[in-house]
Amino acid sequence: MIEEVKQEIRKRMSKDLVSLICLFILSYGIFLYFDVIAWLHEMSHGHAVIGIAELAPTIFVMSFGFAAFAYRRWQDTKQLSLYTEELSMTDPMTNLPNRRAVTRLLKQVSENNEYPVGIVLIDIQGLEEIRSTLGLSVAEHILIEMLYRFSSNLSDEQLIAYWQAGQFVVFCPNLNQGDINELCHKLKSITLDNDSLTTANLTFNCVAKSACSKVEVERIFEDLEDALI
Repeated sequence: MIEEVKQEIRKRMSKDLVSLICLFILSYGIFLYFDVIAWLHEMSHGHAVIGIAELAPTIFVMSFGFAAFAYRRWQDTKQLSLYTEELSMTDPMTNLPNRRAVTRLLKQVSENNEYPVGIVLIDIQGLEEIRSTLGLSVAEHILIEMLYRFSSNLSDEQLIAYWQAGQFVVFCPNLNQGDINELCHKLKSITLDNDSLTTANLTFNCVAKSACSKVEVERIFEDLEDALI
């Protein structure tokens, strides 16, 4: 949705820019044959109207002020747009990148031909039971603790993100199938026997896949869901 909105804004900006250029050329052509400043000067002296001759330079100076005002408002709007876009790609509960962010990253991989790329799908089971019995705060605390343990096993280039309820993905650039399987095995070895994770019903499973082409990227989550079953 955001990409479509951006494309529409770019189209409107291009049309507006073309309109401004046409208006400039038209105005220049008209005033090339019609001397407005001389006409204002003659009118002010002929009819004794005070301030008419000073109107043109005043408008000229004010145009710079309005241009500066418009530029500052454009900067504010741009900053607000970036902030809104960042919010739209963040999960509010965990503050992790969400599904939209992962989709954009994979799209960039396909556009830039940056293969291979690996994805680890983590499925956590038991959170709903904890939420219903112990409350939302406890469930969130346990989830954040688990995500911290997962993140501590990732490199700086690897990114963990929220996918959907109870599922998270790890985006791993430049990892082939052997490397992504090794990472998946490392994540599976994480234990949950800690004072902050005292729920016996909490379990998780991991599956991993590496993609080396655009077709494989488009099917990667479908393959991961099948492997998870």
